Amino acid sequence: MNKCVKCGLNFRSVSGFDEHHVGNFKNFGANRKCLNPEELTKIGMVEIDGAWRRPMTADLVAELYGEKQTSLSATGGVGTPDPKELLDFGTVVSGGKR
Repeated sequence: MNKCVKCGLNFRSVSGFDEHHVGNFKNFGANRKCLNPEELTKIGMVEIDGAWRRPMTADLVAELYGEKQTSLSATGGVGTPDPKELLDFGTVVSGGKR
């Protein structure tokens, strides 16, 4: 979590944290301010479990939760490796010899 020490709000990502600071850096940042919860909602952020974030896109939700799960399945990329495809480094016994 990324907590703002100025306003006390928590953010799920650094980019969300950065996005809630607005204004320019003239006068050593004196022109910058934190957006309040109402303003964060207006720019499209949502608060989930006490942390502000951008909502997930429909494509990402579908991929993560099943509709387009090919990239997360055992055949699509992430999954259990085929033991025949693993490299065999042999068995190391005491003394470092095989």
